[in-house]
Amino acid sequence: MADQKPPKPVMPNETIYRWHKIVDLALAKMHTPVAVITQRQDDTFTIFYTHVTDDNPFKTGDQIALEGSFTDWVIKNDSALHVKDASQDEKWKHHRLIDKGLVYYLGYPLHWPDGEIFGTIAVYDYRANEQADKHQDLLAEFCHEIEQDLLILIQQQALRFEIENRRRAENRLSNLTPKEFHALWHAAQSVLANRKFEVSARIIFDEACNMTGAVSGYVALLTDDGSENDVLFLDSGGLSCAVDPSLPMPIRGLRADAYESGKAVYENDFMNTDWVKFMPEGHVVLKNVLFAPLNIKGKTVGIIGLANKASDFTGFDASVAEAFGEIAAIALSNSRTLDQLDENNRKLESFNETLVDREYRIIEIKQEVNELCRELGREPVYKDIAKHAL
Repeated sequence: MADQKPPKPVMPNETIYRWHKIVDLALAKMHTPVAVITQRQDDTFTIFYTHVTDDNPFKTGDQIALEGSFTDWVIKNDSALHVKDASQDEKWKHHRLIDKGLVYYLGYPLHWPDGEIFGTIAVYDYRANEQADKHQDLLAEFCHEIEQDLLILIQQQALRFEIENRRRAENRLSNLTPKEFHALWHAAQSVLANRKFEVSARIIFDEACNMTGAVSGYVALLTDDGSENDVLFLDSGGLSCAVDPSLPMPIRGLRADAYESGKAVYENDFMNTDWVKFMPEGHVVLKNVLFAPLNIKGKTVGIIGLANKASDFTGFDASVAEAFGEIAAIALSNSRTLDQLDENNRKLESFNETLVDREYRIIEIKQEVNELCRELGREPVYKDIAKHAL
């Protein structure tokens, strides 16, 4: 997540050109004299684009009062509006456009990806229009096309914003203070100094808190079935928390974003987001949160959760948390490798013991056979048994 929410993007020329084509298609297919795309502006709306003809009373760029308009109704109700003949409609017979002769209206709301209304797409006519009635689905499809363009614009802007934040954060990381460098060094040193991941994870978490300013959080690992987090430890930072840390912690909400993207994510107004509904009763209040993934071989296998920094988390904090996440991932991989090595050594020792016991038993059997041969007055079958003794 970025340091701050960027403003809505400015429409590039190629998008405007596409919308021109959409308006032209609406005119041609629906046989209406007027088609418009509007953009909401507080208590007015702007004609974002319309065609230029003698029978079109609107011009691109016109500012029109919202109150009492068809557009106002569509925006307030966030719903399509179909008026076949305003002059014969009790609700709309005093509408101001009747003076211009426009009595037919069909319009749909247009939304930004976050649900905020951008404006409307609509057609008008000077008479009831059965052809337009038959093509309502077409106008709805044009609405969808425009909303897809808005989605792409937001995604492109978010990518540019993230790249810029990452660049600033990387520049910041290249100029660490001695204290910050020591925090990263201490965390990295814990990987070599401690075989147990639980020990190194706690050191890494504490240094991440020190460097970012977070006061609470946890470290958790993905369960074998990949459905939940298994909490290694949880630190409320001295804040009241009545949640049992052994309760399941499903992969959902903002935490799921970190797992899916493999990157750090954060939110500085967490209690006013929809993710609050996932918090169990008695959970510590979260002013802000930051999640950094533990990635091993391209897969997120755990997460560091940081919370309740006095000020907002920043892009630099996200980069720092990712660095600590990488160190934690190395510590986890190292711990698992050492555990596997210990297990392999135990198996090898067990195998060697079994093999030695087997060899000793073979020698005993040979000795018993030789003893039987002597009792029968025969020469021993096995010579120099002692040479083969282990």
